[in-house]
Amino acid sequence: GPGTGKTTLLKTLALSLALLHAPERLHLYFLSFTGAGLNDISDLPHAERVIQGTEAERVRRLFRRLMQTLNERQTNAEAFNGSTIVVFIDQYEQFRDAYYEQHMADFNRLVNEGRTAGIYMVITASSVAALPERTRSLILQRIVLQLGNAADMSAAVGQIERRAEGSLPRGRGYIPQAPPLLVQIALPSTI
Repeated sequence: GPGTGKTTLLKTLALSLALLHAPERLHLYFLSFTGAGLNDISDLPHAERVIQGTEAERVRRLFRRLMQTLNERQTNAEAFNGSTIVVFIDQYEQFRDAYYEQHMADFNRLVNEGRTAGIYMVITASSVAALPERTRSLILQRIVLQLGNAADMSAAVGQIERRAEGSLPRGRGYIPQAPPLLVQIALPSTI
């Protein structure tokens, strides 16, 4: 839900990746439907300016570029050149609602085929039900922050200890595994 730390998680992941990889080897793209929370991440040399969800033309150009890159990398191994692309979408439900007709087929193809071409999608959503089962099944790694109800949390994470049930502090969540791993996401102080 809102205020659980999803945007902070995206910023933390982007900063961590940027610390580990040179700008010529890592390209970060951000599509935000949550306001200006990601804007300062554009200062990274790895990153393009954050695209707001209302910027339809910039969204169109991003997906055109991503699909062109995917096609090139699938047909020409030299096009890959070892660089990685990570696309962050903050608030999947709003992306889906705004761009279903224009970009959902491309989104699904990127989730399905992108990893083998060095293109990764990182998305946030407010509930388990927001993502279609087919899309959820393609996502290899999840971090689950506070969800709206216990049934959602159980469906997303699995069985958690009774003392761990209930409201989680902002930025705390689980990595679904057996047993679920409790994690705390750090808040970057400066970029």
